[in-house]
Amino acid sequence: MAKESGEAGLDAAILALEQNLLLAIRQSQSLYRSSESSQLSNGEEMDAMPVRDMAVCLLKRGISGTKRTIRKIDPDHD
Repeated sequence: MAKESGEAGLDAAILALEQNLLLAIRQSQSLYRSSESSQLSNGEEMDAMPVRDMAVCLLKRGISGTKRTIRKIDPDHD
């Protein structure tokens, strides 16, 4: 029973990881598209670095959310 519970917890953690990373990727893509369209409408050059930095922050947020989910499933996990 403990092994089945551990496997279910691992499955839930993997699912949470997938969901958090997909959300972070979608947010990054949306940010890039909005900054790209802003560049076109303003006729200005877009500085790509802040967009890249924001994408990294969103991915880190997705990873942090996954870690929180894992801790909820397995409080002893480091």
